[in-house]
Amino acid sequence: MRIESVRAFGAVLLALAVAAAFEAAAQDDARRTMIMRKLEFAGRVLNDAGAISRIEAAPDARARKLLERGAVLYARARAELDAGRLDAADRDLSEALAALGQARRIARDTEAQRAHERARYAQLLSSTESLLESYRRHLLGRGALADASDFALAARLMQEARDRADADTGLIEALRTLEQAEQHLLRGIGHALGARTLAYAPRFATTREEFEFELSRYRALTELVPLAIEQLRPPEQARRRMQAGLERAESARRAALAQAELGLHRAALAAVREAIDGVQQALSAGGLVTPTR
Repeated sequence: MRIESVRAFGAVLLALAVAAAFEAAAQDDARRTMIMRKLEFAGRVLNDAGAISRIEAAPDARARKLLERGAVLYARARAELDAGRLDAADRDLSEALAALGQARRIARDTEAQRAHERARYAQLLSSTESLLESYRRHLLGRGALADASDFALAARLMQEARDRADADTGLIEALRTLEQAEQHLLRGIGHALGARTLAYAPRFATTREEFEFELSRYRALTELVPLAIEQLRPPEQARRRMQAGLERAESARRAALAQAELGLHRAALAAVREAIDGVQQALSAGGLVTPTR
């Protein structure tokens, strides 16, 4: 009786052992399957040619180092899995995926930053070119006698900026160079406007000629307003002050033209100068100070 009991108990233990072995094997199979899926995903990341190219092209060296680390850990995980060391394989794969994910984020952030820099460069280049063209069209072409050194230096700086941007590795320096060019242009325009007034004031034969000159000066100043807004980007409160100055200036301009039609050129001259003051106040509110009479 006792022998049969012992045998029955042994059979139970054997059955439990076999069941435990099957359960452990099943768990190992499930874990191996999970690890193989992670391995497959890591392999797809490493074989993504577009992502790898962006990482390798990123100026931040951390991205490339993380990519290299991810590749090394991936290869080691494969070897650990082949050797049946699931814990080591799983650990290496987790670290590999973390490194690869961080590398992709750095490259993506860098690419977005470079796109922003390219857009900012294009905008700033367009603005400085417009400022330079405004000077040439409205001041230089009409005989403004000013020191041209600011404009010559601005033109040289703009070309330097283009060269740096064309290299596609110097956008930050190109932006800084364009900002310098902008400052020279704004200063040169201010000097040119003042020099133009000084150069022409003594040469007017009649009040009507002086009125026509001041009217053209008013037009030149008004064309600087949209450039000042685009380039200097004044805050909303400053823009409201600019708008108020421009409205006063336009009212004075209309009065000046009406008086000029009546032949009242002295009164028209006073009115157009009031209009010029309004535009200058608007420009000053926007950050561009121009010489007054």
